[in-house]
Amino acid sequence: MDWLNNLIGNRRTKNYGLRQDGTPKGEGYFGELQRPGGGISTELSIGVDGQQIPSLVQTLSKRDIQYLLTGGEPTQDIVQKAILHAQDRRKQNKSPFYQMGEARPYGY
Repeated sequence: MDWLNNLIGNRRTKNYGLRQDGTPKGEGYFGELQRPGGGISTELSIGVDGQQIPSLVQTLSKRDIQYLLTGGEPTQDIVQKAILHAQDRRKQNKSPFYQMGEARPYGY
């Protein structure tokens, strides 16, 4: 059984650091996205009504995603898409953040 425990232990996710609320960051809906200036982003969390939600959500256009990855502050339109996404997930009793094993948008 040691081999099984070793296998399971090796499948842990990467450490992406912590969100402002102290919870661990995850892989995000698109996985690791390369930033033009170097580095990666997975979630780009934003604070809304005292709660953290991801701004990198499936309802963004590729243009929105590139804008955020270049360091642009989330626009009203991007924030609204993130809020609607979080509300929809909460109605399904899900976290607004990507959870391991969920399907990703095509092409990511």
